[in-house]
Amino acid sequence: MLWSILALFLGGYENFRASTNQLESFYTCDARVQANCLDDKAPVQERKRRMSSAGLLSGTQEEVAAKMFEKELLEGLEGRKAYQYNYTSFWIAGCVKDFCCCFKNMDCHKKRVERLDLHEESVTRMQTETDIVGMVRSLRLVDFNLRTQLKQHQRYFVNKFMNYHIDADCDKNAVQVDHTEKEHELTEAGYKPSQYIDERVKDMSKKFNKDC
Repeated sequence: MLWSILALFLGGYENFRASTNQLESFYTCDARVQANCLDDKAPVQERKRRMSSAGLLSGTQEEVAAKMFEKELLEGLEGRKAYQYNYTSFWIAGCVKDFCCCFKNMDCHKKRVERLDLHEESVTRMQTETDIVGMVRSLRLVDFNLRTQLKQHQRYFVNKFMNYHIDADCDKNAVQVDHTEKEHELTEAGYKPSQYIDERVKDMSKKFNKDC
């Protein structure tokens, strides 16, 4: 009996932690998503260099378009943070949702249930992305694309790149490690403060706008 009760609670906790850790790695969230509820009154970070309307409209048509693009991109990244949700809030919200229907019109009840629903929707979204069937289908498409877009000698040399080679020269290895780390940083998901500093985002937005 005791082991059954422990399995019920600890098993649920382990599943919760596994899914939450994955969400922290794959996604970010905005300031309104608190650790225990959704808070519409949560303050959103104000950027130090917010552009004025007059500043946006000055310059050539291309410069105005570039400023508008940069402003929209900065506002889209504004206030992002790491995903957080604790098991106590998750458990309380589940009990409140299932057994406290008479309090469903209370603001506290609504916020906790909305936070629980958001978590469950996020887990479903993540499971869709990490579905092995979807991955296999994507790999098949990538493989077909490589076979049709790359010539035979190009495909041959892909896995012969220096990134996939261990050299006896430590300096050469260090160069490859540094290159790999930088590439990893550019494609890293989730939230890391260094990825969202103003200077870096503005520099990347300018390059992205030119490529578009």
